[in-house]
Amino acid sequence: MIRLLIFIPAFFLLMGFTNSPLSTFNVVVNNADVVLTWSADDLTSVDKFEVYRKWEHNRSGKNEFEKLEDSEIQLTRAIRTNPPPYFEYIDNQLFKAETGTDVEYVLYIYMTDGSRHEEHRHVQYTTSAVRRTWGSIKSMFQ
Repeated sequence: MIRLLIFIPAFFLLMGFTNSPLSTFNVVVNNADVVLTWSADDLTSVDKFEVYRKWEHNRSGKNEFEKLEDSEIQLTRAIRTNPPPYFEYIDNQLFKAETGTDVEYVLYIYMTDGSRHEEHRHVQYTTSAVRRTWGSIKSMFQ
């Protein structure tokens, strides 16, 4: 009986019967930035997206997810609107991170019926001392 209870949900996940409206969600390091991209086959029931990040240098000092500034992404901000719509968010606030820092992102998908889905991704952020210094200088003038 226990095997059956484990097998059935695993079967549906493997067969693609998840309730996430996303068809792709990728997170990659690009120089000093982390680029999040995603697409969805059907946006009719999607209201908006929000991006959150968790890493050891959170502003709060706690190891918890923080909403990234300007990360509330309305459907009108699609980079490509022809099917499937394609979205992108660039996180350029990781300049204080040490090389090899594990950063976790969560993309919240808010539906028009009030429900919410979430997708998690991890990335190993790599940077250099020069980038960290330049990032610190830039932050003083923001």
